[in-house]
Amino acid sequence: MQEASPGAPPSDHSLPLTADGKLHLMINSRVTGPAAEVHRSAVASTSERFGEELVGAALREGRTYAHISLVYDFYLEPSQLPRLEAALHTFASEQQAPPLTLLQPVAWDGRVVCLHLDVHSAEYAAAREIYSELLSVLSALDLIPAQRLTEQVPWHATIAMRDEGDSDGFEADAIVEHVRGLGLLPAPFLFDNVTLMVKEGPPGPYRCTATPARTFPFARAAAAAVPPRGPEELVQAGLEEPALIQAGAQTPHEPVGAGGHEAAGRRGWVLHEEWVVSDGTTCTCTTPMPPVGGRRPGAAPEARSGAAVSYSMRRGREEVHRLPCALLAGLPTCAPRASHAAGIAAHEVWLQEAVRYRPSDIVIATFPKCGTTFVEQIVLLLLGGGVAEALDPLNKNSGRKGSVGKVWPEGCLMPDEAAEPLPYPPGRPQRPEMRPMSLSAFDALPSPRVLKTHAPVSHLLSRQPDGTPAPARYIVVTRNPLDACVSCYYHAWHPQSSGWPFDAHALAWLDGRANSAFGAQGTWFDFYAGWHAQATCFPPMPPSPGAAVSPVAPVVLWLHYEALLRDPAHEVRAIATFLGLDTTDAALIARVVEGSSFTSMREAAVAAEGVAEGAKGVQGAEGAEGAECATAAPSYEVPGKAQQLERRLADHLRKGEVGDWRQHCEPHPELLEAFEAVFAREMRGCAGRQWDCGGGKVMAV
Repeated sequence: MQEASPGAPPSDHSLPLTADGKLHLMINSRVTGPAAEVHRSAVASTSERFGEELVGAALREGRTYAHISLVYDFYLEPSQLPRLEAALHTFASEQQAPPLTLLQPVAWDGRVVCLHLDVHSAEYAAAREIYSELLSVLSALDLIPAQRLTEQVPWHATIAMRDEGDSDGFEADAIVEHVRGLGLLPAPFLFDNVTLMVKEGPPGPYRCTATPARTFPFARAAAAAVPPRGPEELVQAGLEEPALIQAGAQTPHEPVGAGGHEAAGRRGWVLHEEWVVSDGTTCTCTTPMPPVGGRRPGAAPEARSGAAVSYSMRRGREEVHRLPCALLAGLPTCAPRASHAAGIAAHEVWLQEAVRYRPSDIVIATFPKCGTTFVEQIVLLLLGGGVAEALDPLNKNSGRKGSVGKVWPEGCLMPDEAAEPLPYPPGRPQRPEMRPMSLSAFDALPSPRVLKTHAPVSHLLSRQPDGTPAPARYIVVTRNPLDACVSCYYHAWHPQSSGWPFDAHALAWLDGRANSAFGAQGTWFDFYAGWHAQATCFPPMPPSPGAAVSPVAPVVLWLHYEALLRDPAHEVRAIATFLGLDTTDAALIARVVEGSSFTSMREAAVAAEGVAEGAKGVQGAEGAEGAECATAAPSYEVPGKAQQLERRLADHLRKGEVGDWRQHCEPHPELLEAFEAVFAREMRGCAGRQWDCGGGKVMAV
């Protein structure tokens, strides 16, 4: 059937009739962008694994497409079709597609497996309002019975279904687990149109035999309404076909009017990306920030895994703040040069295939700037009898004087066959904890190995076939997201000293993908929501002091950075108990507490650099905003080393405080609203958890 253009009037169709002489119709909304790719991948994988061809075949043959359904299965007299088409045409021409989130696969009655939508997303309310308007239009025509919306509207995208004639062989539960294991979800998407469907076969709620009768594309903001300031091609995230839009024109994802709509970026920041697609052309995507109502749409469909992406935050045409490195679409790695893309992609695959954890391993899992070095120090001191001199906080405890210290596998491991001398892993800066280590050397390390990771569970090395962590001891250290964001402002590529305003950095931090520049994979919220689930499933075993028996399953200890600062002795004992060490040695506990204090580690770092604390003040890397002012500023014996050392210390030993976020966030009240909205949505599955933000503020689920 022919698709009408947005401006074309409704036309008559010769449509197939059902047995009773009436049209058997459905109304669906097309899903585009990343969610369409998720849907196609899930359907293809399910069809291949389980042989469920109903949806897969219909998708390949063009009898269906990636869509969500709300209004479906109603009858219509053929004579009523023109009025219905006219109503849908008018409705679609007045709408803009809102983003939602596909949440998780579920099974309905063992007959249909589908991807459900996240009804807790703030954008859900906007989408629900649009469909409420649609139902009102249809009800006013007296063509279908009025339907009442509830808070749990059954929107879904179908992945697999059982034919009505089949009674056996449909493994709904197995399909659900299979889809969960694909690691495809959640995925942002957009509605693209409203489509009228006509069923070719007899009525039946699960027959995938419908063909589109008419498609009504949602309206797009007119580019001609704003005088162009210069040509710029924008690929709108979520649209399947690129749209040419003049620079400065309003798009469905840009602020409306002077200053912008509140939900689209009160302070006018937009996220701008550029990438090279498979045919060699350059595409761009611009998205308003902050994503207060939910996650922003993902990169446009043309972006390919392994493609280098330029990432910047912009406010107007004057303020442009670029990430000083290219991101790789689909990969959790930061690439200094686009030419590294292929090498990084291959290295990520190699790591997943080659690295195996041992049951005796101690894995410290944190989002960047959430207490990694702090807990590394505690663990290494407990294992080493509290001898702080054997450690080197300046080099992030990566070992010195022949010692091993901790190892960051994602940051340093290389294949044995790598050319000599071993190169640094692709895309990794040349830093002490990233000194190349061969896989055979890693495998030969004595137990227990102390390992660090910033990987969320979905990207953790050495995962089991069901996606859970391998048997080992995992210490998950969390910190309130406000302070974690501020600390990242002074970390790695140092947005603060790179000229980024704090609010631009915070919005990019919430967006998540630029966090690979800090060594992270995704957002703080993704990281801790995933690890919370593992901590719930695999809690610490009952204590057995003196018997450090390797676990036969993963065990997870959940710690809070703020508690480590508040009562370090208590938390050190908890860690010792978790490791099966003797907690009755009060002298050892005291040495560990002292050796892991912020002051001790900072002094040790200064001593390791061969300099001495003094009275002469030298401004550190933090500059005026966020500068240390509670203690005397250091001076150094070697000219020029002050700034270098302060920058290195700021990477992982900056302040060690709770509540530093206030001086950064309070000038930007919309940031706090954005953090609280994202926290409420993304952490709702972490019942009982709470984060102390200092000054009496607590973020709790």
